[in-house]
This record gives sequence, structure tokens and C-alpha cells, in this order.
Amino acid sequence: MRDDGSSERLDRLWEAYRQATPAPEPSANFMPHLWARIDAARPGSWTVPLARLAARLVPLAAAATLAMGAYIWSPRPMSNATLATSGYVDMLAADLLDDQRPTLFLGTAEESF
Repeated sequence: MRDDGSSERLDRLWEAYRQATPAPEPSANFMPHLWARIDAARPGSWTVPLARLAARLVPLAAAATLAMGAYIWSPRPMSNATLATSGYVDMLAADLLDDQRPTLFLGTAEESF
């Protein structure tokens, strides 16, 4: 090992460090004050409010999309006014859809045997 005074230089360096950075006072408000200084040192940016707004709007947009999808896919019965104004092709398509829907058979227990 080389001992050419490097330990003395290291000791002087540590002494200079201790003088430059005094020990913090122990108190109950040490951590809150420390975080306040850290937050104050962070640079302000215009993207922070935008990120907060986006974090709130994404769930709202997803809920609105689900609600609109449920409204569109919910079956609505055709009224007489709709039948009167619909064309021949529309009537055939509605009849075809009615034929493709499975019929629900409800019966008693005696009928099933």
C-alpha cells in the first residue's frame, strides 16, 4: 500500500466537508422542512397541471365511452311510426334479426320430462 500522505489529504477533505455542511438540528419538523426545501428546489413546469388534468379526464372519458356503447348496443323495440317510415330492406333486416335471436322457452318441471 502506498502511504504518501493520501490519508492526511483525505482527513483534510473530510474536515472541509464537515465545516461546509453543518449537522442538522434534530427536531420533529426535520422531514417536513426537508421535503419543503426539496419541493421548492424542483423546477416548475407547465406539464404538471396537464398531467393532473389528464389523470382525471381518462377515467371520465372511459366511463363516457362505456355509457355510450351500452346505449348504442341496447335493443330498442320498433314503434309503428318506425315501421311506417322504414323501407322494404329495413323490414327484411329486422325480420332476419328476429329470426336469428334464440327463443327462450319457459316451461314447468313436468313438461321437461
